[in-house]
Amino acid sequence: MFENQSPSYQPQVPAPPQPPPAPQEVHTMPERFLDSTTPGGPPGGAPSGGRGKKVLIVVTVAVVLGGLGAGAWYYFSRLAATNVNGNANVTTNANLNANRNTNANLNLNANLNANLNANANLNTNANVNANLNLNLNANANVNTNTNTNTSTTTGSPLPTSTDSDNDGLTDVEEPVYGTQANSSDTDGDGFIDGMRTLANGKIEGEVYNGYCPTQKGSLRLDDATCDRMRTYTNSTFNYALWVPKNWLAQATSSDDKTVIITPDIATTEFFQVTVLDNLTQLSARNYYLNLNPGVDGSKLTDLPINGLDGVLSLDESAAYFAKGTKLYIVSYNTSALTKVNLRATFIAIYRSFHLVSGTSTNTNTNANFNTNTTTNANANSNVNTNTNATSGSTNPPIVAY
Repeated sequence: MFENQSPSYQPQVPAPPQPPPAPQEVHTMPERFLDSTTPGGPPGGAPSGGRGKKVLIVVTVAVVLGGLGAGAWYYFSRLAATNVNGNANVTTNANLNANRNTNANLNLNANLNANLNANANLNTNANVNANLNLNLNANANVNTNTNTNTSTTTGSPLPTSTDSDNDGLTDVEEPVYGTQANSSDTDGDGFIDGMRTLANGKIEGEVYNGYCPTQKGSLRLDDATCDRMRTYTNSTFNYALWVPKNWLAQATSSDDKTVIITPDIATTEFFQVTVLDNLTQLSARNYYLNLNPGVDGSKLTDLPINGLDGVLSLDESAAYFAKGTKLYIVSYNTSALTKVNLRATFIAIYRSFHLVSGTSTNTNTNANFNTNTTTNANANSNVNTNTNATSGSTNPPIVAY
């Protein structure tokens, strides 16, 4: 705090020390005043007042000695501050600055910055995003190959896969019929193995018309000698159709309304027969148009097969047949394929579709026993037995070829 004082400041010079006081004289009481009865006192002294006088003397001596001591202390304290040379320049340097600037520098700024930002990363992002997405879309592949959607057949037909000999049977189909993939007429009878459309719009071919492509003559595909097709019959809804010999045909429900035909070829394709109610007894064409409004009916192909009213879908993947209050749909499921491998076989299957008669047995037995007994012992016994038995029949497959 002394930094801003003027440099012209001069300290005050203390006054020169005063000479010490002259020594005081000590007076003692004459012996004649002493009490002669006091121990140690002179004999013959005054008999009274001696003790008080001694006390007075002691007090006087103490006062004198105290004054001498005070003077000595003052003198030496002043002398210690003078110059040894005895000059009057007694710089007692009364700067009693005992350096009281006891800068203990406690540095109370004890740097308490203990980094209280003890960034303990309280953002305890324990990744609670535990993705509780339990995938409730439990797509357990419920697609049991029962495609009952009959209103998605309005597109264009898919192209067929490779047909090396252009006989209407793809290279995948040739083994189904035992034909050769590099020969369009395997049995050499002059008829193409599969199918083809002539210039006049007529379709020819042995498989298309139901004949055996490996045997000359008129053997049918289901003939034991050809042994390429077998007949599957649904006795619940009384229909039948051809199925390639080694393919599986089975109902997918207890009511037999849906039947799946699975090839023994791993192509993901399969066929399906579905029975639906047609309580208003619409024709096959009208039923299809009601399912697919906006479709140009003039582009549909009618299928009057085996006495049934039928129509082919625009994409040629489903054939609809109507009879009474029932509608029968034979469909070709190609999955996600962009080319089909079994088109000629699908055509052979739906062209073989036909209804069969149910089997019924009516046995009427009428036995009339009339016994009339009279007194003339004329016993008239009339036994009339009428038995009428009628057995239904199952029609063999009727295929329009």
